[in-house]
Amino acid sequence: GSSAFKGCSGLTSVTIPNSVTSIGRSAFDGCTGLTSVTYNAANCSGPSDADYAWFKDCPLTKIVIGDAVKTIPAYLAYGQNKLTSVTIPGSVTDIEAEAFSGCTSLSSLTIPSSVSYIGAEAFIGCTSLTSLTFNAKNCCSSSPYEPWFKNCPLTKIVIGNAVKTIPAYLAYGCTGLTSVTIPKSVTSIGSSAFNSSNIRDIYAAFNDPIDISDDVFHSKCYSNAILHVPAGRDRYYKARDVWKTFQNIWDDYVVNDKPGDINGDSNVNVGDVTALVNSILGGGTFDETLCDVNGDGVVNVTDVTAIINIILGN
Repeated sequence: GSSAFKGCSGLTSVTIPNSVTSIGRSAFDGCTGLTSVTYNAANCSGPSDADYAWFKDCPLTKIVIGDAVKTIPAYLAYGQNKLTSVTIPGSVTDIEAEAFSGCTSLSSLTIPSSVSYIGAEAFIGCTSLTSLTFNAKNCCSSSPYEPWFKNCPLTKIVIGNAVKTIPAYLAYGCTGLTSVTIPKSVTSIGSSAFNSSNIRDIYAAFNDPIDISDDVFHSKCYSNAILHVPAGRDRYYKARDVWKTFQNIWDDYVVNDKPGDINGDSNVNVGDVTALVNSILGGGTFDETLCDVNGDGVVNVTDVTAIINIILGN
């Protein structure tokens, strides 16, 4: 119920079980010692207003979202300025409005392939968020009035290798965006998806580029950005409407889309297993879309199993 644990300053951690279907407004408001939450409620709606956020004025540093959770509720991590990382599991289909708004210490984010809906301003005010890996295969579009990443200083967006549709307004308002990577799996790109005048590098993996509208990229991109395409395919881009508008088309993009080839040596072997394990443990800097071997949008031990099966021919 509402305010059930409000002001319990000695409470340091809490686990919300799978069985919970309703949490009242301000349930843990002012729990000034609460730093860790494990959230397992499979499908629970959030409060109707940010003023009633469940964990308002709690210094959360860690939120673990359980593997059975389908909906991340509105305002779940509202204003959690000490939260530095969050893992969204492959079970999640919905991220509701302002779920992570004001998480000013969050620097990178991966949206898993399972996500089909993201609510208005879900990550508004995440003022340290510079890197986004977007794996949602077919997600709803953002809005130019309430964009998902408003006031986020995103500089890099990598679209996952299984994504088919890049939503409209995905990076709308992200004026600091400088690098975009688009895989060959993409079949459509929505309006103003990458409407940033500061983009300098666009990596497009298409051998034969898809049709796009001229508002996908900011008008300045066509003269200022470098469009990197696979070797020998530049002539196809120069012959295709909109793409041919780019003044700088370089055929220098080495596309590594071989499942399991983490280290990019064109072989899948024990070296890739080592690279993947190091990446999971935080000791690697490999492309997360390559590390997601099984394509579920999350990099974990199941990807190690997947890569071993590839090596064994299973």
